Amino acid sequence: MRTTMKLSLGAAFLAALLAAVGCEDTALTPGEDYTMTLVARPAAVLIDDENPEGQASIVASVFSDTGVPQKGISVIFSSNGGVLASGNTGIKTDGDGNAIDTLTLSASSPAEITVTATSAALSETVTVNKTSTPENHPPVATILANPATEQAVGRLVTFNGGTSTDPDAGDGIDVYDWVITSSAPDPGKVNPIVNHAAASAVSFPSFVNPQTLTVNLVVIDRNAESSAPAQKIYTIVAQLCSDNPKPVADIAGGTQTVFGAVGSTKTVTLDGTPSTDTNGPIQSYTWTCGNGVAPVPVGGNGAIVTCAYVVEAAQHTYVPTLIVFDQGFGLPAMNCQQQSTPDSVQVVVGP
Repeated sequence: MRTTMKLSLGAAFLAALLAAVGCEDTALTPGEDYTMTLVARPAAVLIDDENPEGQASIVASVFSDTGVPQKGISVIFSSNGGVLASGNTGIKTDGDGNAIDTLTLSASSPAEITVTATSAALSETVTVNKTSTPENHPPVATILANPATEQAVGRLVTFNGGTSTDPDAGDGIDVYDWVITSSAPDPGKVNPIVNHAAASAVSFPSFVNPQTLTVNLVVIDRNAESSAPAQKIYTIVAQLCSDNPKPVADIAGGTQTVFGAVGSTKTVTLDGTPSTDTNGPIQSYTWTCGNGVAPVPVGGNGAIVTCAYVVEAAQHTYVPTLIVFDQGFGLPAMNCQQQSTPDSVQVVVGP
């Protein structure tokens, strides 16, 4: 008995340990709102008589919708020339959100090679050129916003250019030049609300007016080469739609069972009045009977309906559903209106 118990506990511990190790090694896939950038360092590889072979690092960076680097995301690299060290197998991003592959070029490589990084729905492409003379390439400006696309008045917004890159090995960014204009500046502000600010990031503790921001960034590398402007259109709204929780659809009761003569029609009443919304009343109710027949409202707001089912020789189970909609942030516009996930019950109809 004791020996068996010890072996069982040991086997359980080993299984748990193997499961933990397996979880650690499992690559992740990016979320729907994630972003990816792709750069080649350097973007031009010198190949001549003295340098018959050269390499470029291909760096894919994955960020969440709030600009946080993501670790453990699997990225697959492919190219139309040269040799990739990964052999087209997945590479996981590190703690800085970077997955790095190495592209090797030789004298027989094409003059221009396209490298693509793919991770689930994310896909970016970069070009690597083969050159016989060293040259300086302009840096690439990128803007990450936190939150990603919009923010409500009275809340913090940050624009970060720290992920901007320079494709030349050993080079780097020396200057961040921001110009930000507004469609409706806050009281006391004039356009541009930021004019040639030299910092890798620009933050605003809060805004007073709803407005649209046009954010431009130019970066300059250590060789005084300027990037093309990066631009992001950003919205300051009165309220965020994410601040409006979804309503909850709720059909009263459980499974209903009705019987009748074959060929007869039986009517079932479905009640959605238990449905709730934390911000106010339900605006509308959308029903399906589950048999393709339209429900018939009972009363004005559609919270209660009847569904008609024809009794057949064999018993059938139907699944009527309800989706409810809230009033958003108020009538009449109903800004940021939300809909519930469906609720359903079963209706069993038999002879």
